Amino acid sequence: MKKLLSWCLVFMLLVAINIPSLAAGDEPSGWAKELVAEAIEKGYVPEHLQSDYHRSITREEFAELFVTAVFSEVNRQEIASAGAATKHAWDFKELTIDNFLSKVSTTQKFTDTDNKYVKVANILGMVNGVGDNTFNPDGLITREQACIMFVNYFQTVVHPGGGYALEELDDIHDASSWAKDAVIWSYRADFLKGTKEYIAESITGQKEPRILQMGHFDTKGTFTREQAIVVIAKLGNPNDNHLRNLVLRGYMRINMDVLMPGFEIDGNTIKMLKTGFESKYSHIKEYFRTQPILKDYVDKYTTEELIAAVWSPHGAQFKMTDTNHLDNVLSGNQTLYDYELFTIEHNKNGYLFILTKTPGYGYFEHCGGILFHRPNGWTGAPVPVTGKEVK
Repeated sequence: MKKLLSWCLVFMLLVAINIPSLAAGDEPSGWAKELVAEAIEKGYVPEHLQSDYHRSITREEFAELFVTAVFSEVNRQEIASAGAATKHAWDFKELTIDNFLSKVSTTQKFTDTDNKYVKVANILGMVNGVGDNTFNPDGLITREQACIMFVNYFQTVVHPGGGYALEELDDIHDASSWAKDAVIWSYRADFLKGTKEYIAESITGQKEPRILQMGHFDTKGTFTREQAIVVIAKLGNPNDNHLRNLVLRGYMRINMDVLMPGFEIDGNTIKMLKTGFESKYSHIKEYFRTQPILKDYVDKYTTEELIAAVWSPHGAQFKMTDTNHLDNVLSGNQTLYDYELFTIEHNKNGYLFILTKTPGYGYFEHCGGILFHRPNGWTGAPVPVTGKEVK
């Protein structure tokens, strides 16, 4: 009996000793701990990703992390700051996956996953799959794939800045041909830096420093959970919060008022539904009231009609509030506006408007309130995106 008690005591001591070590092994690394805790506090990190921080993160998990962070910031920034009268017109007061999918449908169906977060990531333009209607959800996401997700989503709301990836990284040419432009864009925008920083020295009389040792990006490298969380957390930096932007298919920035009528997504075509959504205190009606030439439209048309008449990709150059344009669209006439990289049609096939993006366009970038275009492989100055009425 004494031997049995002794063995029980030994076993209990071993368990007691091992519990703290197991818990410690489940903690994020010291360099990541602060940002991981901050991301969890902000609601960026799904509960099932709040452990095993050293495990490699999959494509499906990364998509869920990214979408969760964006929705969290929309809830924290736009919804939390909206007035009671504005919120009263909305069908819901919190942006969740199910609420979002009640407003937006898509024709895209991946054959290897039915994960709602992956579906929403596709609607938002973050992901497009790996071909043949597959997503490879359990595959490990690479750094170059993460770059594509970031640029796909942020390209119309962020300016990439002035980093020099070609001069500063020794492996930029190792990037896959379909990812190289996105890696350069992400590096310039500080979305993702190299795994080894370059070393440079300033030269008197020269504008640019001299590179002493090039950095390394590791385009085919993968992420651990904690690395992915830290990267996403930095995108929500209060000084430059990119995550607060809600964007459909990566090129149509929307807010909660715009979301309410609902949309159908068919590839790179966005169709706004006609549902009669009205909000007396919507952002667009409040703005129209401040403009002498626009205030008469406020009581004459619904919120969704005014939104449909003026909405276009963020920063595209065409004066959508011109009264001739407004009268033409709001009268119910079918119209077509050509921006070369996309078209906008109004009052067609029962939809308020239809936006269609042209394939093979390269990447956009946003600067100073203007949307620019940089064709694939283009190294010159970006070109402003400008529209014209066709009919």
